[in-house]
Amino acid sequence: MGSIPTASSQAQMSHSETRTIVEQLQQDIKRSGETQYAIAQATGISQSVSGTAAQAMVGFVNCERGISLDIAAKLCAYLELDLARRR
Repeated sequence: MGSIPTASSQAQMSHSETRTIVEQLQQDIKRSGETQYAIAQATGISQSVSGTAAQAMVGFVNCERGISLDIAAKLCAYLELDLARRR
């Protein structure tokens, strides 16, 4: 599924090219090939966020709403993303 750049590739990226965690999640959700609804259902977002799962995921991916750290962690696990320290 998705991946966060390795430490060596991160070192080569300029600060302006470095993506935030939110940007990385949004991009990997879009690239996953799965519907936003399916990801929301699989990660339990539908039970965690008011409104429907589809509304919650679409709102996040379109930068219209935020998500909690708990949901971000669930998305990272589902998309097989790891948080790595920049050096």
